[in-house]
Amino acid sequence: MSLEIPRRQYADLYGPTTGDAIRLADTE
Repeated sequence: MSLEIPRRQYADLYGPTTGDAIRLADTE
């Protein structure tokens, strides 16, 4: 995990759905 950003911040910047997608893509 390169990014350690809270899900709330992700939701604020990209949105809950996009944040989850990016998080999943980042793990792979």
